[in-house]
Amino acid sequence: MYPLCPPKNLRLWLERRPTGQ
Repeated sequence: MYPLCPPKNLRLWLERRPTGQ
């Protein structure tokens, strides 16, 4: 999965993460 500090894929990381958390 993605690490706590996502690379340049911050947008993708945020979009892939659930809105519940």
